[in-house]
Amino acid sequence: MLRMMVVFGVSPSPFLLAATVRKHLKKYETQLSEVVKIIKESLYVDDFISSASDIENAFSITANAKQMMSTASMDLCKWTTNSPELKEKWKTMTSELAPETETPGAMLKVLGLVWRTETDDFVFDLTALLDAVAKRENTKRRVLKLSARIFDPMGFLTTFAVHVKCLFQEMWIQGLGWNEELPTDLAQKWQKWCSELPQIHHIVIPRWYGVKSEYKHNVQQLHVFCDASKKVYSTVAYLLRETDDGTKTTCLVASKSRVALLKKMSLPRLELMGAVIGARLGNNLLKPLNMELQQVHLFTDSMIVLQWIHSPAHKWKQFVSKYQKYSP
Repeated sequence: MLRMMVVFGVSPSPFLLAATVRKHLKKYETQLSEVVKIIKESLYVDDFISSASDIENAFSITANAKQMMSTASMDLCKWTTNSPELKEKWKTMTSELAPETETPGAMLKVLGLVWRTETDDFVFDLTALLDAVAKRENTKRRVLKLSARIFDPMGFLTTFAVHVKCLFQEMWIQGLGWNEELPTDLAQKWQKWCSELPQIHHIVIPRWYGVKSEYKHNVQQLHVFCDASKKVYSTVAYLLRETDDGTKTTCLVASKSRVALLKKMSLPRLELMGAVIGARLGNNLLKPLNMELQQVHLFTDSMIVLQWIHSPAHKWKQFVSKYQKYSP
């Protein structure tokens, strides 16, 4: 019998793991198609993260997922939830639960963010970063090293992180060496950014986007706003939901920002770049939010960009016509 070994830690390992899981799940696509779909969409390397509308549904999903993966010798363990009732049901199927913390307000990491199960929200844990910042080294190498420690793929900290991006660009413009001490003006900006780091602990992101389950969602829309300045262009997406009784709720979904290129560009062109990343962000959120294209609304305050978008591409210069196709 030919037996193949997959080395752990090499470049193709994540791909091979995903391919192995998908091949294994094909055996269950007929009898458990819905659970298979959930696993495919909710498995991040070796972490399974999902949600359900009620406890019975959640228990069924987790029980089936555990059984399916165990047949491939992949034991899903260390389960945790914000529902005490579901946790008790898990104990009946002898699931290994995540260790309880000794103090109230249990905190555990979920894809880099701290999930507080008691309040069902996310916060940022920057304890290690704050300890490193305390050393007060003002060099370009140190700025890049410390700022890269902020893991924020959804862009909840965009308005804060973009300042250090601009600072790093200024260092490149001045031609500073990696270990060269920052000049006074840049050092002051760096120290001001570091002094604001502790405030991030006060940022709380609700895990749940929706409203109460007894309400039917008549309207569910994704509103994406984009804007630009001479230094930065950015975009932010909000989810809007409206119920039968007219109740409306909104919540921040994601945001992105880019620092303007060193080559000077006009403000309308930067506004167009903002519209491009706004269109990409809206398109990328369609599948995770299970929404259709007609539910997405994009906004820009630039009349010039709107004119570019609504006109034939051949009318404009190469730069505008190139990026116009990415805009809605």
